[in-house]
Amino acid sequence: MDLIEEIKRDSNQYSTKDYYIASFLKAKGFKLVATNKKGKDVYFIFEGKEKIENILPGFYNGTEKVIAIDLTTAIRNIKSMLHNI
Repeated sequence: MDLIEEIKRDSNQYSTKDYYIASFLKAKGFKLVATNKKGKDVYFIFEGKEKIENILPGFYNGTEKVIAIDLTTAIRNIKSMLHNI
Protein backbone atom coordinates (compact mmCIF):
# COMPACT_ATOMS: atom_id res chain seq x y z
CA MET A 1 0.00 0.00 0.00
CA ASP A 2 1.42 3.41 -0.90
CA LEU A 3 1.52 6.51 1.31
CA ILE A 4 -1.47 8.21 -0.34
CA GLU A 5 -3.68 5.18 0.32
CA GLU A 6 -2.55 5.15 3.95
CA ILE A 7 -3.39 8.85 4.29
CA LYS A 8 -6.89 8.29 2.94
CA ARG A 9 -7.41 5.87 5.83
CA ASP A 10 -5.88 8.18 8.47
CA SER A 11 -8.57 10.57 9.61
CA ASN A 12 -6.12 13.23 10.80
CA GLN A 13 -4.07 13.77 7.63
CA TYR A 14 -4.95 15.80 4.57
CA SER A 15 -3.12 15.47 1.25
CA THR A 16 -3.08 17.78 -1.73
CA LYS A 17 -1.04 18.07 -4.90
CA ASP A 18 -2.13 21.70 -5.34
CA TYR A 19 0.89 23.96 -4.87
CA TYR A 20 -1.21 26.96 -3.82
CA ILE A 21 -3.31 25.08 -1.29
CA ALA A 22 -0.13 23.60 0.20
CA SER A 23 1.39 27.08 0.48
CA PHE A 24 -1.80 28.46 2.02
CA LEU A 25 -1.97 25.67 4.60
CA LYS A 26 1.68 26.10 5.53
CA ALA A 27 1.16 29.86 5.90
CA LYS A 28 -1.83 29.17 8.16
CA GLY A 29 0.45 27.14 10.42
CA PHE A 30 -0.59 23.60 9.57
CA LYS A 31 2.20 21.09 10.03
CA LEU A 32 3.54 19.60 6.79
CA VAL A 33 4.38 16.03 7.83
CA ALA A 34 5.50 14.51 4.53
CA THR A 35 5.69 14.77 0.79
CA ASN A 36 5.12 11.91 -1.61
CA LYS A 37 6.03 11.82 -5.28
CA LYS A 38 3.76 9.64 -7.37
CA GLY A 39 4.65 9.78 -11.05
CA LYS A 40 4.86 13.46 -11.98
CA ASP A 41 2.69 14.53 -9.04
CA VAL A 42 3.97 15.57 -5.63
CA TYR A 43 1.54 15.26 -2.74
CA PHE A 44 1.86 17.42 0.36
CA ILE A 45 0.58 15.80 3.55
CA PHE A 46 -0.60 17.94 6.45
CA GLU A 47 -1.88 17.21 9.94
CA GLY A 48 -5.31 18.46 10.95
CA LYS A 49 -7.67 17.17 8.27
CA GLU A 50 -10.89 18.33 9.96
CA LYS A 51 -9.64 21.89 10.57
CA ILE A 52 -8.23 22.05 7.04
CA GLU A 53 -11.51 20.93 5.50
CA ASN A 54 -13.28 23.63 7.54
CA ILE A 55 -11.10 26.49 6.23
CA LEU A 56 -10.73 25.39 2.61
CA PRO A 57 -14.06 26.93 1.54
CA GLY A 58 -12.62 30.25 2.73
CA PHE A 59 -9.55 29.67 0.59
CA TYR A 60 -11.69 29.15 -2.49
CA ASN A 61 -14.08 32.04 -1.92
CA GLY A 62 -11.43 34.47 -0.67
CA THR A 63 -12.74 34.98 2.86
CA GLU A 64 -9.97 33.13 4.73
CA LYS A 65 -7.20 35.60 5.56
CA VAL A 66 -3.47 34.91 5.72
CA ILE A 67 -0.57 37.19 6.63
CA ALA A 68 1.21 38.20 3.41
CA ILE A 69 4.77 37.58 4.64
CA ASP A 70 3.75 34.14 5.92
CA LEU A 71 2.29 33.25 2.53
CA THR A 72 5.37 34.52 0.70
CA THR A 73 7.63 32.46 2.94
CA ALA A 74 5.43 29.37 2.54
CA ILE A 75 5.44 29.71 -1.25
CA ARG A 76 9.24 29.89 -1.26
CA ASN A 77 9.50 26.85 1.03
CA ILE A 78 7.05 24.75 -1.00
CA LYS A 79 8.77 25.74 -4.26
CA SER A 80 12.13 24.79 -2.78
CA MET A 81 10.75 21.40 -1.74
CA LEU A 82 9.45 20.79 -5.26
CA HIS A 83 12.85 21.52 -6.78
CA ASN A 84 14.58 19.16 -4.35
CA ILE A 85 12.28 16.16 -4.82
